[in-house]
Amino acid sequence: MHLQMLEELCNQLYPSLLKYFLSQVANYHIAEELTQETLFRACSSYTSFKGHSSLKTWIFGIAHHTLHTYYRKSKNKELSLYFSSHTSSVEEQVLLKDDYIHLTRAIHDLEETERQVVLLRSYVELDFISIGEILSLTPNNCRVIYCRSRQKLKKLLEKDDLK
Repeated sequence: MHLQMLEELCNQLYPSLLKYFLSQVANYHIAEELTQETLFRACSSYTSFKGHSSLKTWIFGIAHHTLHTYYRKSKNKELSLYFSSHTSSVEEQVLLKDDYIHLTRAIHDLEETERQVVLLRSYVELDFISIGEILSLTPNNCRVIYCRSRQKLKKLLEKDDLK
């Protein structure tokens, strides 16, 4: 694969990577920096790509490691989901923001692996094979974790509604 094809893939993945990082950190600028750092690392270490997975999976693996490096450096492990609303009324925006806060808290209450599987599947829309390669899990294990995590989220959100 030529470096030009890698550059095209990076341009295609930029929005997905940014969305992934926005789902992890509270600051758009930090998410943008992490995205750029991931793409820089991918381009810099392209020669070490062995082809055991797809290039997309390999780049998201780099993103996963970049995020952990960021967490270690900043000690900032607070999860924040990206929120955008295209609703017209203020009431709808308030309700959506309230739902968003409940969902953010519920996802934050999941264990690290569960949170990663849910975010990579739901927000980045990766398949279970790719998620497994990124997190060093089997695809079946990812499916089970995803299913159980969704059940946990449902219970957590129902519990929040009762309060």
